[in-house]
Amino acid sequence: MSERHLMDSIRAALCAVEGVRVWRNNVGVDTMRGIRYGLGVGSPDLVGIAWGRFVGLEVKTVTGRVSKEQTMWLDMVRRFGGVAGVARSVEDALAIVEEARP
Repeated sequence: MSERHLMDSIRAALCAVEGVRVWRNNVGVDTMRGIRYGLGVGSPDLVGIAWGRFVGLEVKTVTGRVSKEQTMWLDMVRRFGGVAGVARSVEDALAIVEEARP
């Protein structure tokens, strides 16, 4: 399964969970205007709120590698009280988000 299809499957599964909302966080540069967009280099693919807590999910295929910048973002989210992790499956994503449940 491609990363895009995995991300779509994760978004669909999380949208079905009461109290959880996630959004795609595209990160990049509009080279025509020189404008950066997204939360920043390394920020998670999916960001949202689960039962009042910030959630960040880095979506990777089974063989996908997490960059140093991505690891730093996930660590920062956790340090500030959010829930974050690498999701390589829908089950991974649901388990990560479940950590936010009161």
